[in-house]
This record gives sequence, structure tokens and C-alpha cells, in this order.
Amino acid sequence: MKGFTLMEILVVVTIIGILAAIAVPSYISAVEQGRRDACATNVKILFTQVERYNLTTGQKVPTDGDLVQFLRGIGYLTGEELKCPYSNDENKPEYKLIYNRNEAKVYCTHCNPLK
Repeated sequence: MKGFTLMEILVVVTIIGILAAIAVPSYISAVEQGRRDACATNVKILFTQVERYNLTTGQKVPTDGDLVQFLRGIGYLTGEELKCPYSNDENKPEYKLIYNRNEAKVYCTHCNPLK
């Protein structure tokens, strides 16, 4: 007879289960870290453009409305729209701007809402 015994199949299935138990959490953690890093990069890009606008025009970027659309409308952003990887709502502005004692702060409404 040719084939595998029940014991051999159980050993292989057990080994695959152990490897999956180790690999899946690491994969999920890496994906989560990638999302956080992508959003943090978007925030830095937006903050740089807000500071550029403030220094160039001597005015502050308005805090109401969609920050990405405002910067795109005045030519400070081009290319693909900056999008938070956690967002599922296409119509909700994802990045907001606040001023605290004349200091600008950009934050993501999905990743780090103000507390």
C-alpha cells in the first residue's frame, strides 16, 4: 500500500497549525504598522504644505472644510489624493487642521482624533 498514515497527516497538520499561529499575528501587526506609517506620512506632507502656505501668503489655512481639497485647489497638492488607510467613507474629510496659540496641527480624524 502506498500513502500516508493517519499519524503522519496529524503531524503535518499540527506543524502547519503552529506555523500559522506564529505567522498570522506577525503579518497582521506588519499590516497595521504600515497603515499607521502611511497615515503619519500623509499628516507630515499636509503639515509641510500648511506651513508653506502660511509662510508664503502670510495668512492661515482655513480650519473649516476639507484640508486636502483646499490645498489641492490652490495648487499645493497634486497627484493622487492623500487618503487615510483606515477610512471607508469617501465623503468625510479625513485630515483636519487646528491652531493652538498660532501653532498649526494637522491630525487624522480616523487615526488620532483629538481627545
